[in-house]
Amino acid sequence: MTFDMAKLSVNFSNPLRRKLLIMMKEQGPLTAKQMLAKDPTIPQASLYRALRAMEGDDVIRTVSECKVRAVVEKTYSLSESLDKELEQLDQCIKENRGDVFYAAFSGFILNLMSRMEAYCSCGSTDLRHDKVLFGTMHFYATDEEMAEYSRMMREIFAPAFERRSEDQKFRSVTVVMEPPVEGGEDQ
Repeated sequence: MTFDMAKLSVNFSNPLRRKLLIMMKEQGPLTAKQMLAKDPTIPQASLYRALRAMEGDDVIRTVSECKVRAVVEKTYSLSESLDKELEQLDQCIKENRGDVFYAAFSGFILNLMSRMEAYCSCGSTDLRHDKVLFGTMHFYATDEEMAEYSRMMREIFAPAFERRSEDQKFRSVTVVMEPPVEGGEDQ
């Protein structure tokens, strides 16, 4: 069975879900209580909503249930299908499999297009106010410089991964680093 990359993209584009997936990838199976202990800034209701949605998307699964007083405490881990997909994707990257990367990239782009379509057709689109734009910048860089630019972008946006005020709106920035283009300055 092939994993739905669009569902994975939805879960990775949500900061809380992404954080939970990374926690489970790094720590292994965790209960909601353990997740809250690792990051006490997560609102409990948001955590349980995210876990339900992620289970529905088959990116996580319940590996055990334990009754603690009157409550059943679940332990969650990455789903077997996601775990296998991540292993296969990692192997395909090691093997330089462009076809698999392109399939994952296509799911990513389709998810992006779906979000833009929903925004643009909602009836209250305000591109200037919402700061919506897209564009391409052309520049010259070595492989080492590209790695450094990628690190710097993560560093720039790191403070925005956590909500610090009610005035902040949930936003997304999509970055696609394209491969070098031979003779690109002529195009």
